Amino acid sequence: MTSTKNFSALTALVAFLISFGLVNQLLPSRTSFGAGSIRPSHVAPTEEVLVSPALPQVQVAVDAQEEEAASEQALQAQPMVELEFDSNAPTNTPPPIGAVLHGVITSTEGGALESAVVSLTRSDGERLDVRSDSEGKYNIGPLPPGSQLIRAGATDFHNHEQEVLLPTDEALLRQDFVLRPQQVVRVDLLASSGEPALPALREAGISLYSLGLVPVATRHDPGETFEEVTGSLNNPFGIGSFWQSGRMGRPAGGPATYGTVTLKEDGPAWISLVAAHQVLQKQQIDPTLRLVQFTLDAEDIQQLHGQLLARVVSAEDGTPLAAQAHLGEYNFPNGPGLEVAGDGDVHFDNQVPGKRWLIVQAEGRATLTKQVLLDRGQTLDLGDLVLSKPVQLAGTVKTAAGQPIKAVLRWGAYDLATQKVSWEREKYAQSKADGSFRIPDLSPGIWLVQAQGLPARSPSPFDPKSRSLAVRVDASADSVQGIELVMFATTAITLTFEGAAEPWPAVYAYDSQGLRSAATWLGQYGKESQLHLPPGDFELVVRRDGIELERRHLTVGEEPQRIDFGQAQGIESDED
Repeated sequence: MTSTKNFSALTALVAFLISFGLVNQLLPSRTSFGAGSIRPSHVAPTEEVLVSPALPQVQVAVDAQEEEAASEQALQAQPMVELEFDSNAPTNTPPPIGAVLHGVITSTEGGALESAVVSLTRSDGERLDVRSDSEGKYNIGPLPPGSQLIRAGATDFHNHEQEVLLPTDEALLRQDFVLRPQQVVRVDLLASSGEPALPALREAGISLYSLGLVPVATRHDPGETFEEVTGSLNNPFGIGSFWQSGRMGRPAGGPATYGTVTLKEDGPAWISLVAAHQVLQKQQIDPTLRLVQFTLDAEDIQQLHGQLLARVVSAEDGTPLAAQAHLGEYNFPNGPGLEVAGDGDVHFDNQVPGKRWLIVQAEGRATLTKQVLLDRGQTLDLGDLVLSKPVQLAGTVKTAAGQPIKAVLRWGAYDLATQKVSWEREKYAQSKADGSFRIPDLSPGIWLVQAQGLPARSPSPFDPKSRSLAVRVDASADSVQGIELVMFATTAITLTFEGAAEPWPAVYAYDSQGLRSAATWLGQYGKESQLHLPPGDFELVVRRDGIELERRHLTVGEEPQRIDFGQAQGIESDED
């Protein structure tokens, strides 16, 4: 009897392996996972956060004798994770069971689309991506059963989403995608003489990249300033993306062609020429327009520049200090700075306008980081910049079970008068294997510190699947140690929105202390977006252009949730 059972099991196994091999022969070849042309949807909107004045205080001990602190000064801003290879892991593990989705991706104008991306986000927050081959074929799976929203996209084509009901067995399902081309507008720059402007601008020593010169597409008239431009000029701004001529695999245009703008939403729209967040020129376009020309001379750029003045002094007696100052787009030193002599005078000449970060460093003093707004052609005098002796925060990060854990931390200054938190942006620290952490070089004051997630590979500094609540620490008198942060596993909250309106509504999740725990956009990256929140009660606040549109209470447990904002008051699609 036993031998009969063994023989039946062996027969079933052989049949499964044969059938699986035949299925693989029928499917197009698998391609490597990657982000493809669909842009990441984890970038959250930023804001200053109102905090309840009744935050719990942390009872900690003060240690002014921490001599070992100097060895901890080199905390990394974006830590990398070392992967461990298990040599004992089996090499013949059978593939997971589930349905496989396959098909062909083509254009409405005919022809297969190579390197198109098919992606889906599972209920636990994991995202799967595959690329199509030279014949437009793709396959993705095995996939868990149930309803899945599948998205297909390609460069210069509109994304297409399709909801697919997946069975529980090893079915082979076909789902083809036909993608519609996006509007691509060529942008030419001409001097007032009618000649191409780019050679003359370069001859005048104008760095277009440092200036942030970029054509931007928006649904509506942007006004006189456009502050969304940050980082690479190829980032998505407004309702489009700029691609410089001859760069990023794009063909080179003529001598007057600066590049192209690809609109991810159909016109009518506006194309504006933006430099240092200033709208220099703009034109309204219809959905058929393929060329925009702007007139730009070196004098137009030079008239934008201004200067910044200040004086660096000691917090104890107001005496001037020698220092080093940086003024730029980022809130950390980027490149050589300005050497400030012993008189403390700071003088930045020939500065482009817009929001800039001023960073001042002096020996034995906490780094001063301040955001300033420089108008066109303005001389901005900041007066005294007061530098204090630094303090530091130290403590441990543990799991809910009390085990130490490596985690990524963030911190922000809390203003008692305004009850606002100014989180340090693009600055992170990491706890060690024993859970200990140290955040040095802070100005005296009240700080909020939070374990924001587990370490992840760049460009994401942390994994949002684990997080602690923020803790308030009073370091106005001296350094503080003994801070305890407890990590909780987060739950994926999927937000759905049928609208495709720009500017997109932003959703902020506030915890019971009134602190913003997470944020995302509705509609910017498709019908679905996600928040990762720890268990507890939250308020979801929907805002557009700073105006609150809706507020919902949310209780988060261990099970993933879906929230539909498609019919929410005040945020219906502008297409209606």
